[in-house]
Amino acid sequence: MLQKKIIKILTDAGYKLTRQRRIIIEVLLKNRRPLTALELYNQAKHRLPAISHDTLYRNLEVLSFLKVVSRINARGGDLFELEKHHHHHFTCLQCGEVKCLDGCPIGPGQLAEARRQGLEVVYHKFELSGYCNKCKPAERM
Repeated sequence: MLQKKIIKILTDAGYKLTRQRRIIIEVLLKNRRPLTALELYNQAKHRLPAISHDTLYRNLEVLSFLKVVSRINARGGDLFELEKHHHHHFTCLQCGEVKCLDGCPIGPGQLAEARRQGLEVVYHKFELSGYCNKCKPAERM
C-alpha cells in the first residue's frame, strides 16, 4: 500500500522508479526505526553492490524533496525514515536515541495566522530535544 503511494508520488512529480530508488524505499520500509545514511547504504549495498554513496545521497535528496522520506537531525548525524504519517521526533541529547512522537503542535490557528500574513506554508518540522529516561539525571526525575 505505502509502496504504491510512493511510486505514485514519484511518477506524478515526473521521476522514474529506478532500481536504486526502489531498493532504498524497500530498505526503509522493512526497518522499524530511522536509519543513518551509512546503515541505509550498507543494507542497500547487500541488494545492489554497485550502489555508491553519491547515488544514495542524490536519491535521499529527491525522496526528501517529495516528502516521501523524512530527514531527522539527530545528535550523531542525520537519520532517514519513510514519511508514513505526519509526526515529530524527540532526540536524547546524551545517547542520541530518537523517539517518534505522534500528534502535531502546529494546528489550524498557526496556519491561519501564517495565511493572514500572506505566507504559504508548504511543510514544517518540529523537533524536541532533551534526555530520555535512561539518561535523565536523577535530580530531574
